[in-house]
Amino acid sequence: MKITSVTSAFEGRSWSSLGLPFAARIPVDDARMLDESACGKPFSLSFVMEKAHVFDDETGANLTL
Repeated sequence: MKITSVTSAFEGRSWSSLGLPFAARIPVDDARMLDESACGKPFSLSFVMEKAHVFDDETGANLTL
């Protein structure tokens, strides 16, 4: 399953510890932290979520974790 969008948060677990690929939208206010040369390129993002809503575009599955 390829996760194409993640919103909200996941209960106290590090998302990267699940080993799932995902895409996340970064608010414009936070995008200024990125070097202009890095725009449009993959980068590492570490965070802990409290809840998550995941949509898989390959199967059309909606998951709320």
